[in-house]
Amino acid sequence: MLLNSSQLDFTLNLAKQKDKDNTYFYASSANAYVDLSLVGSDLAITSGKALAYYVGDSANGYKAFTYDPIKKEGARFFDTNGDGIADYASLRFVDGGYGDKDGVKNGAIVDPGAAAAASISASLSSSGQSLLVKDANKGDAKVAVNLKASLRSRAATANEIGYIVLNDGDAVTFSTLTDRAQVLFSNLQSGDVPDLNSFSFQRQLSLVNGQSLRLFETSNTTLAALAAGKASIEALGSSFQWLTSTVTAGVASYNSTSGLNFTLELSGAALGLGQLLAQEQANAPVLDFTGMGGKTLSASYVLAREASYSSSLSFYRVQDVLGTVKDTTTGLSYRPGDTDYLNVAKTNMVSSLSNLAVANLQTGSGSLSLNETTYLAPMAVLNGGETYFAFAAANSDGLAHFRSLGDNTIGLEDIRGGGDLDFDDLIFSITPTQLV
Repeated sequence: MLLNSSQLDFTLNLAKQKDKDNTYFYASSANAYVDLSLVGSDLAITSGKALAYYVGDSANGYKAFTYDPIKKEGARFFDTNGDGIADYASLRFVDGGYGDKDGVKNGAIVDPGAAAAASISASLSSSGQSLLVKDANKGDAKVAVNLKASLRSRAATANEIGYIVLNDGDAVTFSTLTDRAQVLFSNLQSGDVPDLNSFSFQRQLSLVNGQSLRLFETSNTTLAALAAGKASIEALGSSFQWLTSTVTAGVASYNSTSGLNFTLELSGAALGLGQLLAQEQANAPVLDFTGMGGKTLSASYVLAREASYSSSLSFYRVQDVLGTVKDTTTGLSYRPGDTDYLNVAKTNMVSSLSNLAVANLQTGSGSLSLNETTYLAPMAVLNGGETYFAFAAANSDGLAHFRSLGDNTIGLEDIRGGGDLDFDDLIFSITPTQLV
């Protein structure tokens, strides 16, 4: 489910304090429009330790505001320099909603709150089609638990692996599935692909202790396409299946009848720079610079091609994960499908991420520095003159031509109408190295 433009992204400067139990936490008296910078070994992510975030409520108490993937709001913690300590946090609020103390949609967030560290020992347990992530002794502790997903083998067709997050007692209905579904992997088919040795097909995600996951697979299609016009899970037919896991030594293994295999395990670390950039890729294949605080990101990239058509890849600035672009001259906004969307998108192209190309069955690479504050979305210009976007409404055939294949790895389908839907005609991957 895509986010909407009413959701805001804030970061805050925090000062370290002690609570009555002599536990360190971070509190802010600043407003919600300055950078968040977490400093100190108290926020180290180690075995048996997790982070949480709390905000004030209308009764002058505190409630958990750790990032909740069901609400798609809350605080996520990041280690941006690789030292094992969370030094950055991204806070997602809904103005007037969850986490906003005044409860009024007025363009301001009241009382952003404080971060805290807690001792916890979460584990994975499988029950039927659900994978529970929980500390059995502290099931009510609303702390962040990070998981790492790794793709081990691929299916013969280009399948989508997705997930929904559930709280205890949540029913799994068609609306629950379609409202909460997020993409874990878009699987590249097992054959007829470019050289993939330079690519890592992994994804990291953050849950709240006590939540569970349901994983599903769609065969040679996406859930969005499969669910169109349907009203029940049963109506999705044989192209949809729930996946079950086996947990061994703390690792949940998923083996599909399609030949696809992947694992989920507790990461035991804070999310890193790559995950800061990939925050919204479960919703859309975009690079997220909204939480970078205006700092410069250094990165390397890899590009590979397996296609007879030549194409050039560029990234352009969008205002949200719906693909909204702003005309830098008039200030007017355009959504995918609007007249002049293509022209306005081209005026928002990022010069250092423009016209990237590589020969068929070849791999190219490079490095770059980016100082951006919005989302960056991909667009591809084919040698036949067609331009394709990640947003279906912007394309002449009404299909999305990019998929997220893993954290910061994006694949292109270059044939009008979807072709073979393999999304490996051009593959781009970016690896952040430094944020200064």
